[in-house]
Amino acid sequence: GRWQSAVADEERPLDDALLDFAMEAVNAHHGGWENNDGGAGEVIFDCTSDSVRLEHKDYYIESVCTETTL
Repeated sequence: GRWQSAVADEERPLDDALLDFAMEAVNAHHGGWENNDGGAGEVIFDCTSDSVRLEHKDYYIESVCTETTL
């Protein structure tokens, strides 16, 4: 009944590894972005500041419903 994990080294192209990392980061912070109206944005790898930044936009349609009895 215990969780166990292991790390495995795997050789693969850098662009594939970066894409997988970026998609996992987006899904972790903006899950469901691909549903309904979708979303857009960028994952920025900034080597100078040793950081990764997510810039994300969610697209959605909003509506307001009112009911008035006259």
